[in-house]
Amino acid sequence: MQTPALPASGSRPTPPKLAAAAGEPWPALIVLAGGLGAAVALFSFNPSYYHFYPVCFFHRLTGLDCPGCGTLRAAHQLLHGHLRAAFALNPLVMLLGPMLGWSLADWLLENLFGYKMKQPFKHPAWVWGIGAAVVIFGIARNLPLLHAAGLAR
Repeated sequence: MQTPALPASGSRPTPPKLAAAAGEPWPALIVLAGGLGAAVALFSFNPSYYHFYPVCFFHRLTGLDCPGCGTLRAAHQLLHGHLRAAFALNPLVMLLGPMLGWSLADWLLENLFGYKMKQPFKHPAWVWGIGAAVVIFGIARNLPLLHAAGLAR
């Protein structure tokens, strides 16, 4: 069994890297602070009444609802604990939100603490499935029958 080599006299051994230092933590801290700030603003100011939020250019241009129309209002309702109202405004947010939250939590934990969560949503089938769901939802919510059923504003 070999013993580890000692450093030359007068030089200091380099300390091991901490898990948090493995990745650069600043982007994760900026995303975390920005997300918390956005959540506080969205909690405090209802997008239905305050008009400083971004508008949907697709809706403004065509009059049709894109898959993301109603997301800010749904997130506002979700932050207030109104699950039915959030689902009524944009069901896609309620279905894809947990996946997005898991992926964001995984990224933050890896970049801040070096902890890697199990990531079930990285398989290409998930990406294709989510993409197809978004396209189908975007089309379906503009059909007259489903529009009357409440899939749109």
